[in-house]
Amino acid sequence: MDVFKIIEALGAEIACNRAVVRVGDTRVVVAKVMGDTMQLTTEGEEMAKSIEEVPQKAPTKRKRARNDDGTLKGDDPSTPDVNEAWTDGDS
Repeated sequence: MDVFKIIEALGAEIACNRAVVRVGDTRVVVAKVMGDTMQLTTEGEEMAKSIEEVPQKAPTKRKRARNDDGTLKGDDPSTPDVNEAWTDGDS
């Protein structure tokens, strides 16, 4: 698994070239920049063992939504958080 995915999965914050996780009242450095790459520390490698890699679903291509008669559906401006003109492609 990619170091940055591990950092994200652990909920670490990156500050001053280090990724830090808060465990109780203690701050644990789980990764740091060595040379020109971010690498896990010994503590980070131990914590990474508890993370299960979730297989990711292949992204699907978005499709234009259509009305019942086959014409393209437009976006409803009264719902700014939903774009009705597109579907996720799974249907």
